[in-house]
Amino acid sequence: MRVTSTGNLITYFENVDDKVEIVFFGDHQPSLNNNFYQSMNGKGLSGLTLDELQELFTVPFFVWTNYDSESKDVELTSLNYLSTMTLQQAGIELPAYNQFLADLQEEIPAMNSRAFYSKSQGEFFHYSEAQGGDADLLNQYNILQYNNMFEKDKDKNLFPYYETPD
Repeated sequence: MRVTSTGNLITYFENVDDKVEIVFFGDHQPSLNNNFYQSMNGKGLSGLTLDELQELFTVPFFVWTNYDSESKDVELTSLNYLSTMTLQQAGIELPAYNQFLADLQEEIPAMNSRAFYSKSQGEFFHYSEAQGGDADLLNQYNILQYNNMFEKDKDKNLFPYYETPD
């Protein structure tokens, strides 16, 4: 199969008998010169508030299926939750790690390298400003992320799809 565009890809999979789910996303916006931002907003990057800076991390995505599925808008999320949302959309039971992410998303719906969004406080914060339940959840997430990235013998209950290299 040779697919030359998104439209061709969807057209091809519309006619496949098996259930198909395709996720379209980008992981970042283009990097632009600070002079561009200065001309657009009058203050460049360094003058942006944390909330304004977070807008630069906004990247659209959509999930397409060749079967009837619920359509919904996601107001605020981040890339780390995309695998969990994909599994949920497909109706696949969540492994423990993804269930943790689903629960985390309820309290901290978005995060990136600069900041996280606290649902309880209704705004973005730098990680160093995390307090209370947010700080506890972020610490648990850091531990699980470390395990997922660096542990050689992964817990199969947490990460059942990981294959240990021979």
